[in-house]
Amino acid sequence: FDKTGTLTTDRLVPAGVVGPAGGALRPFAEAPPEAAVVVAACHALVGADDDDTLVGDPIELTAVRALGWTYDPKAETARGPRTAARIRRRFHFSSALQRMSVVADVDGVATALVKGSPEAVGALLRQAPAWFEPAYVGLAERGLRVLALASRRCDGDVERRDDVERDLELCGLAAFECKTRADSRVVVTALAQSAHRVAMVTGDAPLTALHVARECNIADGRPALVLEACGGGARWASRGR
Repeated sequence: FDKTGTLTTDRLVPAGVVGPAGGALRPFAEAPPEAAVVVAACHALVGADDDDTLVGDPIELTAVRALGWTYDPKAETARGPRTAARIRRRFHFSSALQRMSVVADVDGVATALVKGSPEAVGALLRQAPAWFEPAYVGLAERGLRVLALASRRCDGDVERRDDVERDLELCGLAAFECKTRADSRVVVTALAQSAHRVAMVTGDAPLTALHVARECNIADGRPALVLEACGGGARWASRGR
C-alpha cells in the first residue's frame, strides 16, 4: 500500500510548533516569531492569474493561515502581527536536498530562511542544540511529519544556494499530522489473515512511517531495524519505542 492517501488520509493538518528554545508543541497561532517567519515566508505559494487567491502546496497554505499571517503574492510579502517579510529570491524545494530556502527582507533585514527535513537542515546548523534530535525523533515516533526551521542574516544579493544554506541558527520545528483512515487496520488485518504479506511504501521519515505501520497492524510494537546513512555508508539501527 502507498501510505499517504491510501492507509492515511491525504490531508495534512498543522499539529504544532516547537520554538528555538525547545519544549512542548504549541499551536501554530502561538508560534515564536523566529519560527513563525520561516513558516510564513519560506514557501512556494503564488497568486492565481485572475485574482489574489493563493495556490500551491496545501500544507504551506494551511500552515500560513494557521499562524494567523497573510501573504500578498503580488508584493511577495508575508505579514504577521508585528513582522513583515518580503521574499527577494527563492530556492525551490529539492527532493535530493530535502529542503527549500528563500532570501527575504525581514523587517528590512536581509535574512535567509530555510525549512526541510530535520536531518538535512540539522547538517547546516552552526550548532544544533541538545534538544534538537530527541525532539524531532519524538515527534516522528508519534506519527507526525516534521520540518526543521532555520535562518541567518545574509547578503540580500546572494545568488548561490550554497551561500544561503549554511551557518544557520535553528528557529524550531513545525509538525503536521496525517490521520490514519478508520478502516485501514481492518483491511490490513483481513489481508494478513488470508495469507497475504502486506507492505507499505512511503517517502516519509522512517519513524513516521513506523507509527502508521503499527496503527494499521503492518508492524507490531517491537523496535524496528532502520537502515540509516552514516558517514559515507550506511548502518542498521534499532528505532521506535
